[in-house]
Parts: sequence; C-alpha cells; structure tokens
Amino acid sequence: MVSMADTVDERMKSRINIVHAANTADRLSIYIWVKNVGSTKIAPVDDCDIFFGQEDDFARIPGAAEALGGSPNWDYEIEKGDQWDPKVTVKITITYTVDPGAGTYYIKVVLPNGITEEYYFTM
Repeated sequence: MVSMADTVDERMKSRINIVHAANTADRLSIYIWVKNVGSTKIAPVDDCDIFFGQEDDFARIPGAAEALGGSPNWDYEIEKGDQWDPKVTVKITITYTVDPGAGTYYIKVVLPNGITEEYYFTM
C-alpha cells in the first residue's frame, strides 16, 4: 500500500511541457526543448522514451547509446545544470543520416514513471 502511494505521489509531482521544436535546414537534426514543470527531479533522462515521426507514421526512437550509431537516434543536453530538476529544460536532439522529409511531425516524450507529453510541429 505504501509503495502504491509513493508511486502515485511521484506521478502527481512529475510534469513536463514540450516548449518548442525546430529542425536544421537539411532536417538531419531535430531539436526538442522539454521543461520540467513538476515539483520533483526527473531521473534518469536516458530512461525516457521518445516517439517521433510523421503524424501518421511515427515510431520509438532509440537513445544514442542504445542505437549504437544507428539512425535515427536521440541524445540530450541539460541546460543550466547537471540534473533535470524542476524549472530546468532539457534539449533533446534527434539525429538522422537521411532527410526524413517535410510534413507535420508528432513528438511524444514518456518519462520513466509513465508521465507523457505530446506535441505536433511542421518541418
């Protein structure tokens, strides 16, 4: 019972907001800024799941370490700090070796505890 209460408490304190997405001119790099708007640290960032692709054809993108150099993959940079604390933004970079094409894209970020945020943008 205590474990369930702790899990519910953690989920209630965890919130993120995708604040912006952009791409390079060749569309080989996509940048996604995600802000921790909750009241607890999010860790580990590597355990997040990133889903990305055209709005009707998206897939889970493996992290850079998991992809072993394959494409696409994602990595992150914590801006202004070394932990994903409340009020801190993480810049996620999705890297392709081939242009994925223009269109409307869907992004879904899933935290290790299951909290999600979705976002659409055109590139």
